[in-house]
Amino acid sequence: MTRISLSDDGWAVLYQPRKVRERTRRRYVSAVADLNARISQLPQIPNPDNTPGQPALVPDPGSFASTETDLTDRMVDMLILCLVKEWSFGEVTLEVLEDLDAGTYDTLARACRPLASDLTPDYSPDVDPKAPTSASTPPPPASPTAETFETRFYAPTS
Repeated sequence: MTRISLSDDGWAVLYQPRKVRERTRRRYVSAVADLNARISQLPQIPNPDNTPGQPALVPDPGSFASTETDLTDRMVDMLILCLVKEWSFGEVTLEVLEDLDAGTYDTLARACRPLASDLTPDYSPDVDPKAPTSASTPPPPASPTAETFETRFYAPTS
């Protein structure tokens, strides 16, 4: 577990991604899938980050509206709630999270973002020939993967 310092002597303890509760991980994965489904419907523009390995096209930020912002907020909220084990603000709930000041929220979001890709379930088939799944079983539709989810394109920056 990782302890992070927050403003006004606040603190939060984060789970390691593989130690999160499945109930909260499912809420996060669902929020990512909803955002990815919506983002895929937006107009695409050339990616200003032409670093090798980055996608050639990204959603046009000029086409983001309240729907995309709400979905992004939900995804970041679920990411934080999934990873925070405890904090100095009392019970770890959405209501408490929404009452945090913006600086504290942003600090939590920045601390959690690097861990996001480790929360995605492994949908790959089992290579054991005796396993109940076959090698031809694809991941569920609209499942989030590291390739389809990149926080920096979808989340507002501070």
